Amino acid sequence: MLNSIYEARKIKILLESLKNQKKTLSVPDFTDLSLIPMLYDWFNEIEEERGGPSLCDSVSQRKKFCFIILRLYSPGTILFGIPMNGRVRATLANVFNVKSSSSVSDYSYDVVFLYKNYKDTRDVIDQIYNQIIERLTTLTPSEDSEFTLSD
Repeated sequence: MLNSIYEARKIKILLESLKNQKKTLSVPDFTDLSLIPMLYDWFNEIEEERGGPSLCDSVSQRKKFCFIILRLYSPGTILFGIPMNGRVRATLANVFNVKSSSSVSDYSYDVVFLYKNYKDTRDVIDQIYNQIIERLTTLTPSEDSEFTLSD
């Protein structure tokens, strides 16, 4: 019985540590939703430079952009399946000009699966993400902005 108590204590400590790690990994790099339309414009510019279709013309492109926003604003959705923040979802629905924010949720579920399972998709999204991060690092945040970029 003493071994069981000792093992249970170790499990409790491990679970607490994992819970804290999950919380830390789920903290978004950005909270300022007003940046999303600008990021959308940048995404379109980068895709045009790459020769890709316009975001407005392709659900596939919307999914890629959705993943980038998840990575910046809701990493817990990608890493742990935590539901996307409703404000982020509503902002994306507005940017995509879709009537139902549930479409955005569908995009996020699909693109997370694609990202995790298809190297080509992962490579394209990572390349666009890195270019967006380069642009973001050149911005100077205003005093009233919630702009932050974590390492």
